[in-house]
Amino acid sequence: MGAHEQTTSNNWVVSVTLNGPITDDVDSVAEAIRCTGGLRASAVFVIDGSVYARLDVEANSVSAAVVLVDDLLLDVIGDEWVPVAIIAESKEGRDAGGVSQIPPLAGLAEVADVLGISGAEASHAVRDPCFPAPVSTLASGCVWTRSDVETFARLSACRRASKNLSRLSR
Repeated sequence: MGAHEQTTSNNWVVSVTLNGPITDDVDSVAEAIRCTGGLRASAVFVIDGSVYARLDVEANSVSAAVVLVDDLLLDVIGDEWVPVAIIAESKEGRDAGGVSQIPPLAGLAEVADVLGISGAEASHAVRDPCFPAPVSTLASGCVWTRSDVETFARLSACRRASKNLSRLSR
């Protein structure tokens, strides 16, 4: 291990919501999340076709915790597109009854910046049924968590790359 590598880890509580249609049986998806190795699911339940999970994750950073959960979801639901909400907070802060910090937010200008498109194109992109639901709507417009927008951008890039590869292989 290098001198600059971080050796300590933190405990994170990562709440996951799989909203929308899941082609697999939602109870099977919930059970797969419950039985996953490496992450401890302290609560998993299904309500109205959506799967909710609270996972205890040990990782060096919140980003690393979210990546571990994202990898779990890829294992569980594969390449299927399902709207997902992920909220991560430190376990210590949550257990101590601390107030969670508000995550970085994104309005339409930030959506355009993250997606690398114009404001007009961003207005169109947020109407995509796969785009994450806003966390709030203000007089100035909708607001999303920046991490939701970044996840959408990453997954959209993966879907575009996959489509391009399938076209090339024909």
